[in-house]
Amino acid sequence: MADDIIDRLLRIQDQDLRIVDMERELAALPERGKKLENELNDYHTAITAAQEQRKAAQLDVKRLEMEDQEHRQKISRLREQQMTLKTNREFRTMEEEIAVVQLRLGQLETRLLESMETVDSLSQELDGRKKELKQAEQAIEKEKELLIVRGRQVEEELEELRNQRKIAATSIPATWLSAYDRLFNGKRDRVLVSVENGICGGCHMKLPPAVTHSARRAESMVTCDFCGRMLYSDHRMT
Repeated sequence: MADDIIDRLLRIQDQDLRIVDMERELAALPERGKKLENELNDYHTAITAAQEQRKAAQLDVKRLEMEDQEHRQKISRLREQQMTLKTNREFRTMEEEIAVVQLRLGQLETRLLESMETVDSLSQELDGRKKELKQAEQAIEKEKELLIVRGRQVEEELEELRNQRKIAATSIPATWLSAYDRLFNGKRDRVLVSVENGICGGCHMKLPPAVTHSARRAESMVTCDFCGRMLYSDHRMT
């Protein structure tokens, strides 16, 4: 009877599926580490952008301060010139010119105040981002260490599981083991599947009654005519 062989193959299949899952997890660890590095780079990029914004705002403040100083100096010069004028008409004309410059000066002062507030706001934002970066660096460094530990753990578990699988495989007849290995290596998924209500547990196709009956008798290797998987029945004849 093939009953005992099927039971042993099912145990090996469970081991193989665990091995596949572990191999996938191990292969994904470098990508997870890379993702953490990318997250850290995003923080650095955000800080660089915030620094550039603040630098631009600071330059704007300096430019406005220079314009403010120039307007004040111009008003002072005009006042001095006004003192030398001899007619009321010339005096009034100069007064109007001074008023125009004073108006521009007032507008400049408003813009300067707004720019200084922008610098303060950007400085606070930059400080916040630096704080976030420090926290992220600590968290990411810890997570990277956990990934390294997990990688070593998975490698150890894999080695032990592969050894167990190797030992278990010695109890399987070569013909059965060869057929199973060929299928599993191709699909990397369940290849020894049950038959339920005449349906293949792999491709879910309706099986001929003779194939279902052979799976229940469990006297020899039975395969699905559609997907090639090896079949067994939970209701095997005793």
